[in-house]
Amino acid sequence: MQQSNSLLSVPAADTPIYVYVHSENICNRVLRLLPLRNDEPFHGLSSRFLFIGYAAHDYQLAPIYWPEEYREFSEPPHDIIRHIGFLASDNNFARSPVYEIEPGSSGFLEDVCPPFCGPSPQGLLCPIWVLERLNGIPFNPAQFPNGFLPPVPPISVGIPAWDAFGPFAQQSLSFSDMLLPLSMDFDNDRTVDLTVASTADDMFESALDDYDSSLFNNVITADGADLPHEELHWRLTLRDDSLDGNQKKSLRLALLTSPWGRPIKLAKYLYVGHILIGTPTNPFSMREAECRHLITTSLLKALHLNLKTYEEIREIPFVNSFGSEARVYWSQLRTRFLDHPIDFTSELRKVARGGTTPDAEFGDSTEQEAEIKLLIIDLMNSGDENMIREAICKLIVTQGFREILWAALYRPIADFPQGQARLADLYPEAIQTLTGYLGKGIVGVLVTLMYQSFIPSHAEKTNLKTLELYPRIMAALDVMYAHPHRFDTFFDAVLKLPHIREENVLSIDPKTRHARLIVDPITNLKRMKMMDDVRDIVVEPSHDELTVPYAQFRLPHSFKSVDIPQYYFTALPPA
Repeated sequence: MQQSNSLLSVPAADTPIYVYVHSENICNRVLRLLPLRNDEPFHGLSSRFLFIGYAAHDYQLAPIYWPEEYREFSEPPHDIIRHIGFLASDNNFARSPVYEIEPGSSGFLEDVCPPFCGPSPQGLLCPIWVLERLNGIPFNPAQFPNGFLPPVPPISVGIPAWDAFGPFAQQSLSFSDMLLPLSMDFDNDRTVDLTVASTADDMFESALDDYDSSLFNNVITADGADLPHEELHWRLTLRDDSLDGNQKKSLRLALLTSPWGRPIKLAKYLYVGHILIGTPTNPFSMREAECRHLITTSLLKALHLNLKTYEEIREIPFVNSFGSEARVYWSQLRTRFLDHPIDFTSELRKVARGGTTPDAEFGDSTEQEAEIKLLIIDLMNSGDENMIREAICKLIVTQGFREILWAALYRPIADFPQGQARLADLYPEAIQTLTGYLGKGIVGVLVTLMYQSFIPSHAEKTNLKTLELYPRIMAALDVMYAHPHRFDTFFDAVLKLPHIREENVLSIDPKTRHARLIVDPITNLKRMKMMDDVRDIVVEPSHDELTVPYAQFRLPHSFKSVDIPQYYFTALPPA
């Protein structure tokens, strides 16, 4: 679910919020709450609350917060609330969902003509209202756009992490609750090696020339998509794997030359791309259904780009290691995706380490390099939003940030008849804002990755884990992207970064953490690339807002409609 963290306005005089309360004595209701304290509006409620969008109710728009443990009840087929559209701003094209919490309660919005429309997570065409054009309708902005967590006290050296973070850190989270591990302190936990992304900005679809108010009651199914093949439904446990080690090895080798090989490789990149640009609402605590949905959608998009359908490819046999024909099905392949982000993000952190050394002008010596990294760690752990912004501004201008951005999204990953594709080309709407800045979500995840790469293996376990730090980084970025004139150095950098090319980076090898080898133009001998070889980024004038700068590959428009509704991946309730 896409949502904005940047819709700012003057709160209405009467400022309620809406909260879902799950109780045996209350029949699944979204209740209106008038907070007694603005800094702790959920006093008396013990859950961790997620901001999911705005309620159109009682002739005003007010935020809805949902208990994290009951997140699935906000989606179909539960029908507790109904998604009717999105809310955006003229100053920021990120958007927040708008819901109707009682039948007919959103009727007052029918008098406001939406200038845009866009697809919902279920593939339905919905109106997009613009905040500045609400014609006086009261709007109460979300005070906690990144959700409401228990307050975190300042951390001092020597205090164990479980004491410093209080009861929140002691929550019981089983593997069945999450696809991605909660522990993101990779250097201190050798069993875990994974990082993911933040919230992505989305571009508006074409405006509706003649708005039809019937969109409220009869939303349109995008492209008239058929129901997905029954084998693509995925409601089982995460690692439902029936193959033994030898079978897995045989399958892996056979796939390289089979019709599945190319789509599977591309689908893995697409899945990682979803995570890097911030498709998940909270990529550090992704729910099972959300992960299954992203993985399967990535496969369908990869097949689409290769001009295949699942029905076609499942019928094509391949030759196994014994020389006989065999068929493979999605249920045997999908769990292979679960570890791919682990390997991919491990490489990105190695690139970050290689790009933050004196050879990359990150300090004049190894001692100064260590001092800068410790300063960044201290700023990030300060709990002060201004100091976190200072850390972000320091990182965004480094060569290390360019290296990790290039490795993550801009190096070529696939060849198509139209040209070489980069991950960035497959997500053009998330790469830059309408004003040309690098997407906020991408900045958030890469800054988080760099922070992780700075934590030494022998460090005390008092540094913030990414689950706690990530919302703070995004909150700091929300303010920066809402007020770009206050952060000139930062926005000078993020205006250039979408135009990055190979000539602007050292191309750090994650295995060696050194720059790649090039042929010296004078001696004609091989040597490592140096900073003297790196050129400044040249900003290309925009010719097409639907493509990334220097793109050779243009994404087909039909690519956007390749998706399956989320409820095909939600576990069925017990009989």
